[in-house]
Amino acid sequence: CFPQNPWCPGGKCSVIECINHSCISDCVPCEDGPGGPTPTPSKPCNGITYMLNYPVDTVPENTTVTVNISRVGATPCFGNWNWVGLKLDGAPQGIGLCYADGVTNCAQGYHSYINSDGPGLHTLMFTVNSHSCECNSIDFTTRSCVCGAWQDVDCGDACGGLNCADTEMCQVQYCSWSDGSGACDTNYQCISDPICAAAAWYQTGGGDVHAQTSLYDPISADASTGPYCSLPGDGGYPGVVSYGTSYDFGDGSASEDPFGWLANSSYQGDVYGYDYFDGLIDVEPSTLDLSAGQPAEGIYKISGNQSISNWSIGSTQSYVFLIDNGKLTINGNVDIAVGGFLAFIVDGDIEIAEGVITLEGIYIADGEIETSGQNNTQLSAEGMFVSWEKIPLNRTFVNESLNNTFPVETFTFSPDLWINAPKELFKSSYTWQELAP
Repeated sequence: CFPQNPWCPGGKCSVIECINHSCISDCVPCEDGPGGPTPTPSKPCNGITYMLNYPVDTVPENTTVTVNISRVGATPCFGNWNWVGLKLDGAPQGIGLCYADGVTNCAQGYHSYINSDGPGLHTLMFTVNSHSCECNSIDFTTRSCVCGAWQDVDCGDACGGLNCADTEMCQVQYCSWSDGSGACDTNYQCISDPICAAAAWYQTGGGDVHAQTSLYDPISADASTGPYCSLPGDGGYPGVVSYGTSYDFGDGSASEDPFGWLANSSYQGDVYGYDYFDGLIDVEPSTLDLSAGQPAEGIYKISGNQSISNWSIGSTQSYVFLIDNGKLTINGNVDIAVGGFLAFIVDGDIEIAEGVITLEGIYIADGEIETSGQNNTQLSAEGMFVSWEKIPLNRTFVNESLNNTFPVETFTFSPDLWINAPKELFKSSYTWQELAP
């Protein structure tokens, strides 16, 4: 127990007694003076020191201990409650817990500390230092600061004094006292969250971009190559970006200043699709199956669904494929050396699988041109890509945080392909005029 009370006034002695598992040093009248019989405890008086030991299983680590001091009766308590000690391994604290000046009644007070000592015995000790405290009683209680689950607030938000990055979620945790007396704490944290990653987006270079209806490209503001739909090509200029009904560039724009070429315009010209090129090219149908591998160079007209994987076109090779009543699936890379040529003209859809990293050539579809799947490596497509229906770009990064910096697909215009195209893809222009003899 605590040493004998040094605050006993004249004519009184100190005694230690155990009440409710607590050691209490009390000041009592001395019957026979110092050195006489052991004094008998009486009512609490000026200068009582209370000390309470909490085992670790009573006060778990990192919970809060509370001492509730209540006044019994209506007589005001003139004086103050003072803490003279808190923890065995901590420095004693002197804190006025509550104070009464004759007007304000010292009816109840709380003092709390966070138990972070780990396993062991934790000691609370305080002294009642009052002028008139016979009406007082002490009630030791504990209460914990109980915190709820973390709740999402928003991405990249000012987070309770923290500044979360755009890729981080601000979370808040509300805490309340276990005795229902109200809130005790509010905590904040920033955590990486895929929800906060930018949506997958694409970027083009050099060539024009057109959508007959809506054009959607949710560009990230932190794009490593600039937040633009169209970048300058080898000639130093970006393409013209045009749309029929609406556009959405996310946090970006059509192209950098001073260009910013964006037009609200619908295409009203001829359809240069499968039927057009089929009428230009005079070639017999073939039973060729492209899934068997890359054939010899030439012009082919084939039917049904076809698939290709990992083709390499040499600098002197030229390929044209007309695919009737079928879909083309591209499962591997297609590379074309300078001087080579490759074109696929399909009356159905063209699908670019998730494993494709590089894709070169001219691709024309009466249906959709679609990307799909997931890959942490960007698709780099070069050439010309024309869909007479729509181009759904559904590819995403496996690590979605890459969307904050990089486009998942890039499409770069390659004008040299037209220069290397075979004459069968071109239509002669004639002007007929009757001349006088």
